Amino acid sequence: MVRQNEWAKFSRSLFYVSGDLSRPEDMVRLKERLGELEDGASPANRLFYLSIAPQLYEPAIKNLGASGISQGETGW
Repeated sequence: MVRQNEWAKFSRSLFYVSGDLSRPEDMVRLKERLGELEDGASPANRLFYLSIAPQLYEPAIKNLGASGISQGETGW
């Protein structure tokens, strides 16, 4: 059972950025959006859960790395 007040609070922290994992520019857009949401907070803990088709693993990982989104000096 969902408590409406708890859902209202939790749902404010959900965000969606559509994109194509094989397009580097879409990963750059994701990185920019995360930067906006984090607003300079440090450290930024990020977890990438790739629930995707196996043929998308390589381009997804490649483009996450190329965009710099998966690099971090702080956090976990």
